[in-house]
This record gives sequence, structure tokens and C-alpha cells, in this order.
Amino acid sequence: MPGLYAAGEVAGGLHGANRLGGNSLGDILVFGRRAGDAAAAFARTDGATRAIDDAQIAAEQAALLQPLGGDANGSAPAENPYKLHEDLQLAMQDDAGIGRSEESLQRALAAILTLRERSARIRVAGGRALNPGWHTCREITNMLTISEAIVRSAIERRESRGSQWRFDHLEQDAEFGKINFVTRRGDDGMGVASVPLIPLPDRLRPLLERSRFYDAAKLPKGYLTETARAVGTRRKKK
Repeated sequence: MPGLYAAGEVAGGLHGANRLGGNSLGDILVFGRRAGDAAAAFARTDGATRAIDDAQIAAEQAALLQPLGGDANGSAPAENPYKLHEDLQLAMQDDAGIGRSEESLQRALAAILTLRERSARIRVAGGRALNPGWHTCREITNMLTISEAIVRSAIERRESRGSQWRFDHLEQDAEFGKINFVTRRGDDGMGVASVPLIPLPDRLRPLLERSRFYDAAKLPKGYLTETARAVGTRRKKK
């Protein structure tokens, strides 16, 4: 999307399946700066001439205001955004954690789709000023989208890698190490596509190999190209 820049874990991150607490600091500092510089340059050039779609703005305003269209005292069919938040949290925690299976992920996906249907009936009392319940309506809408993308991608990754485990696929698959899964929303809902990873550039490989922790044989399967892996093995033998 032109003009949208991301940094940190939201951009996919450097650490892949082995993202652990504290590792995201490198992403935030390095790519936060890069994203900020690029966003500023875009605003000074292409971004300054972009047309604003008034119809799109009106549609978004209507979606934001919809939860305020009814009361929450039981006189009209309504869903409580805090209850939906709790139900989504339980579904993701129970069935889409770091240890999962096809069965648990399908169960999580079914729960998410049901919650999405219920979210169309979210209503809160009050107005736009100082209304945390209204804010939660937007949050739960975004959380449902993110959760669905996570679960649909996890279903497709039929392997165990890094800190993420599939109880029904306990081994790494080298082919999965060469791709990322990307979710996109289409006319028929959200879909998942595999996208090839860009190989590690030759100019960066020496930096990796200088690390005292570097061992080509212990890299995740598919992390490097076959040629790079062979070169690393030969160097180790020398």
C-alpha cells in the first residue's frame, strides 16, 4: 500500500519463528529509523499529490459510528465488545499458541469466523467523547482480522520451526524455510499465498559467519540456499 510503512514485529521481523522477548529492539531501532526516513521522503514527493477518496472516508466513518447506533440495555439485539474480546482471547490462547495442531487451528478459525459474525452486532452506550467501549469496538474488529491471518497462515505451515510447534508435524521442512506466507483479503474473504524469501545477500553473509555462534550445520532448514550451505560446510572442514 503506497504510503504505509512498517517497522518492528508488525513488518515480519528479523527473527522469524524464533522471536523471543527483547529481540524486537533491533527491529524497532534500525527499521524504525529507515521507515521514518522513507515516510518523510514519500510525504515530500508522491504523498503530497495523492487524491483523497471522499467515498472511502465516508464509508469508514459510517463503520466507526455503527456501534453507537443502538443502546446496550437489552432493548435491541447487541453484542458486548468486551465479551467478544474475552472470547477471542480464549480461542487464540487455547488453540493457536506456540504449540498447535491442525485440529486446534481449525477450531480457532471456526471460533474467529463466528466472532466476526457477532461483531457486526456490537453496540455500546454513550457517545464519541471519552468512550472506552466504543474504542474497544474498533480494536476487536482489527484483532479479528489479525487473528484470522495468524491462524490461516499457521494452518498452511505444516512443520515445526523455531519456537513454534506443530504437534502433527514435529520436524522442520526445508521447503518451508524458503517461503513466507502472506495473507490478503479478496472478494471471497481472506486468502493465503506463499511468497519466496529473498536469499541472504552475499555481502551480508561474511557478517553472519564472523559470529562465534555461527555454524552452518545448525541453521534452520531452508535458511540459506544450497550453494551457501555447501560453502559454509567446506569452510568448517578447513
